[in-house]
Amino acid sequence: MTIRYVNRILIAFVFIFALGACDEPSPGIPTSAVKVSYADIMQTPGDEWFKVTYDLYEPSQAVCGQITSKLQTSNYKFCIFSKLASACTNTQVKAAQAYKTLKKAGVPDSLIEIYSMLKISLDQPYQSDFRVSSLTSLLIIRQNKALASVIDTLERNDSTKKIPIEIFINSFMSK
Repeated sequence: MTIRYVNRILIAFVFIFALGACDEPSPGIPTSAVKVSYADIMQTPGDEWFKVTYDLYEPSQAVCGQITSKLQTSNYKFCIFSKLASACTNTQVKAAQAYKTLKKAGVPDSLIEIYSMLKISLDQPYQSDFRVSSLTSLLIIRQNKALASVIDTLERNDSTKKIPIEIFINSFMSK
């Protein structure tokens, strides 16, 4: 056997071992979505972008008023799924904008759940009704049933990307 042939076999074994290792979760890395609060986000290094985006975003007061009215007519809950440790994409910024919109509309924290996820394939508490297809996603639940996923719908095509998130939240609550 030549050294070149032995090197190829060793490389193949290392490659196969590396592929198998990817399936095992690394110690300390969550294997499911982690529920966090706004206070948790504010205290987490790397999540400073959330507060900056939250402070800068100004949702329409008129649309927030419409959302407030709809809250009185039905039992709603809102779930934000995001890769909070990164503000690399426009959809990550949507997490802070969605939270600000919900707070400005008077949604109490008890009706807002925020989940930090590293990837969309992680387990999350609503997976029997809703599959996270992108991070960030905002799930609207009405009467304990998944009604709509707002942010991934908003980001699906270029014509809707520029529409303010509060308009999408309001329109989905009308369905």
